[in-house]
Amino acid sequence: MGGAACGEIASEIAIEEVEAFWRSLPAEPNHATDVAREDLIDLFFRIDRRIAAYSRENEEASGMGTTLSLAFLVGHRLYVAHIGDSRICVITSDGRCVQLTDDHSMVAEAVREGRMTEDEARTSPYRHALSRVLDGGGDWKPDVRVYDDWDPEWVLLASSDGFHGVIDHASTAHLVQMYRDEPELTGVLVDAALEAGSNDNVSVACCVYGIVRPAKTDRYDGDATVRLDDFYRKRKARRTRWVIILVAVVLGIAAVVSERDRIVRLVPSRTASDTTQTVQDTSAVNEERRLLEVLGESMDYKETDVSADTTQTP
Repeated sequence: MGGAACGEIASEIAIEEVEAFWRSLPAEPNHATDVAREDLIDLFFRIDRRIAAYSRENEEASGMGTTLSLAFLVGHRLYVAHIGDSRICVITSDGRCVQLTDDHSMVAEAVREGRMTEDEARTSPYRHALSRVLDGGGDWKPDVRVYDDWDPEWVLLASSDGFHGVIDHASTAHLVQMYRDEPELTGVLVDAALEAGSNDNVSVACCVYGIVRPAKTDRYDGDATVRLDDFYRKRKARRTRWVIILVAVVLGIAAVVSERDRIVRLVPSRTASDTTQTVQDTSAVNEERRLLEVLGESMDYKETDVSADTTQTP
């Protein structure tokens, strides 16, 4: 939780408890689904109690806290447990981005209650103020939801507010549909948020076909409006630039190899046992010098007087 001390410790406590919870699940999926809802609620309670204990024992940690958005699949059933202002969404096979969690922030609650519009919430100075968080204060209970009939073609996406604060649902769905099969999917999403001018940490994690794409996090300051046309144009321009550079390098290497082949054919043949050297032709030596200069190499030449003897002792 930014703006408070020891937020990284609070999140570390949450991660430790989540890992322990995952390892404790029975291997039999049917049994796990029967107890998962209660276990998830108990998991958040344990995290909140540990954070409260750490705050009491360490004065510098007063006010520490963390959000937690957790999702896992058992068979075709999706479990979501959430507290805070990060989000879990699903991008369906027909290109829709469906938000599965509610933001636990002051402005989000005001929007849900009709006291504020979404546009007002987007620019409100209180948009980062959390209404529910794991901070040892007792308001720890998560939203727990269960979704049946999970479609393997869907994409599960988790993001921090640095991402979804500047990228709307339609843009998110469009980007995921375009890059869902690429390993760099999360990088593309983070880049889009940075291009949009996110002024907060941007974190994204995705699960595609049951494979978790590596989470990506970054930070950037700038204009907070997304223009996907500009994003696609810049991304295409970067790829085109690297293709041009690669082609130029390949052509350059081919040219150098070709010139060296010509030089080899022009240089007089010599053997280690030769005690004399035959000067084939002054024009050949001049041609060799010219080609070497073109290649940026240097060589010392002895001047040859072709009017004298045509053989010299080395």
